[in-house]
Amino acid sequence: MTSLLILTGCLLPGRFLPRWLPNDKLMHLGGYFLLMVLISALTRNLLLSAALLFIAGLLIECLQHFVPGRHFSWRDQLANTVGIMLGLGLVV
Repeated sequence: MTSLLILTGCLLPGRFLPRWLPNDKLMHLGGYFLLMVLISALTRNLLLSAALLFIAGLLIECLQHFVPGRHFSWRDQLANTVGIMLGLGLVV
């Protein structure tokens, strides 16, 4: 359910994004942190899970090219990665 919410949020057209956040980096960081923590409860191979989550974030960023008002952002991917690493650091 959480991953579906994050995927939906990442692929919403730009006009539907919340305006109360100055940028969406905190949402990226928090979402991927939460996903990493939740995934860690389901698997023993944390490094593989972190790598797959990183790749999923990268693919979502690429898909944003096709969403009105959205674009690929290396900063978003960096926020995703920081969230994954913080989640990984919490559970290890």
